[in-house]
Amino acid sequence: MTDETFSERVLKYGAFLYGGPDGNNGANATIWLRFEDSPVFVWLRFYPIGYSLPPNYEAESSGGDSIYYVSYRASEYNKVLDLLRNESPVFFYWNDETEVAYVRCGAEDVGEGEDD
Repeated sequence: MTDETFSERVLKYGAFLYGGPDGNNGANATIWLRFEDSPVFVWLRFYPIGYSLPPNYEAESSGGDSIYYVSYRASEYNKVLDLLRNESPVFFYWNDETEVAYVRCGAEDVGEGEDD
């Protein structure tokens, strides 16, 4: 069996921080991701220590498109947000068989540094 994957360059994102004792279904924060010419939607959800992380999963939208839900610890929120804000290009990866997902930046030259 071959693994099927989704891997696309992230073009837009939105970030949420939730208040209240339970946040949004237990998540303290959420980041959504969108892609060029793709109806796929990604929700990265960030949960506090002590909260059992829900498994990653893929669902289907009412239009039949994929929605990926990926769980992280809340301590990873700033790291993911920093990657989205400061790196380019940034990609999202999903493996259908293992439900492994990650956000990564593209190839950069060693010692490139930030533009002044």
